[in-house]
Amino acid sequence: MPINYSWTKKGQQKHIDKINDITIKSNVLGLFDYKKEELSYSATKDKMNSEMFIGLFDLAKPENHIPICVVIDNYSIHTSKITKRKKLEWEKQGIFFYHIPPYSPELNLIENIWNMLKHHLIAKRNFDNSKDLELAIKEGIIKLNNKT
Repeated sequence: MPINYSWTKKGQQKHIDKINDITIKSNVLGLFDYKKEELSYSATKDKMNSEMFIGLFDLAKPENHIPICVVIDNYSIHTSKITKRKKLEWEKQGIFFYHIPPYSPELNLIENIWNMLKHHLIAKRNFDNSKDLELAIKEGIIKLNNKT
């Protein structure tokens, strides 16, 4: 409810203790396996980088030896020099990457998952600390993995 629609005792000023603390944040990097219908993720308070993407992908990549195609957007960590070198190694393993066109989130199906997490599962909540936010993200992803 907007503050201008609230009430206070006569002579007191309207006050809200905490609306949002911008220092409480989390950046989440995820991979969705459509065959297993499972989301793998990594979260950090820091800025995402190519090493995080490569590390997560190496942990979550399929171990079977059939060629696969990975659809990714043009986020800078997906197109960096480090990632391009690693992609050559992955291609030798039968893992190929398809970059969707810029500004086409509707083609990136994981965006629907992030939307569900952000706007439905952990929406309209303020977190007192980073641990509460991390727990909400983890619980949300568990729900998504059980639901999808």
